[in-house]
Amino acid sequence: MLLYKLDFCNIEEDYKKLIQSLESIKNFTIKENNETFANSTFVVKLYISLIYEYSKFLQEIKKDNFRGSWNCLQDCIDIIDLYSKYESSKSIKELINYFEKIERLYPYKVFSSIEAKFSNITCSICGRDILDTLCNHRAGEIYFGEMCHEVINKIERLDAVALVTSPQDKRCIVELVEDSNEEKFNLLKGIKSLLLIPLNDFIIKKINKPKVVNTKIITKGKLVVTPTYQIKISINNMY
Repeated sequence: MLLYKLDFCNIEEDYKKLIQSLESIKNFTIKENNETFANSTFVVKLYISLIYEYSKFLQEIKKDNFRGSWNCLQDCIDIIDLYSKYESSKSIKELINYFEKIERLYPYKVFSSIEAKFSNITCSICGRDILDTLCNHRAGEIYFGEMCHEVINKIERLDAVALVTSPQDKRCIVELVEDSNEEKFNLLKGIKSLLLIPLNDFIIKKINKPKVVNTKIITKGKLVVTPTYQIKISINNMY
């Protein structure tokens, strides 16, 4: 894993070039009827996509756009979870753990999840109905460099929207429209400089309850207290 040595300045251009090169290699191997090699390009594409999404995460953190960085982080987690199906090395497990620790620094704990009825669900590889006996593909498997998935062509009805703590998609956060309180991102702000060092692992050993600082500010006749967090963090480079 050499992510920490990469220069993220031209990541957008480099990413497009690499994906185009992989597509060319995949198309060549398909012509040669080499499915194993074609499938390997899919795994390599995952790794490159992880670098790309991680760079976007760092850019959002640098701009203090913590809400936007959440979606980038979820993209990283989705990709590394999928990548771990094909490589289960110690470094991959450490990387998963690293992203999950960052995830816990965010204030998002409640999410939305829908309950709906779908119809006309087809296979992304052959286009047949998923119940068609002529379809020999399985969702989640790779066929000549493409992962099979179910395509929902019609939503019959939306039955319910639930509030959950463990959704399938954590991008569906629940947040008040008028919520402009930036203090909820204090943990991220506190270690922003550490997060901007690629793959510098960290450990939050202890988080005390917020305590009132000595300074008291009077605003419009009301007493305003500013909570602070005491965080002990140890740093070690992962790779």
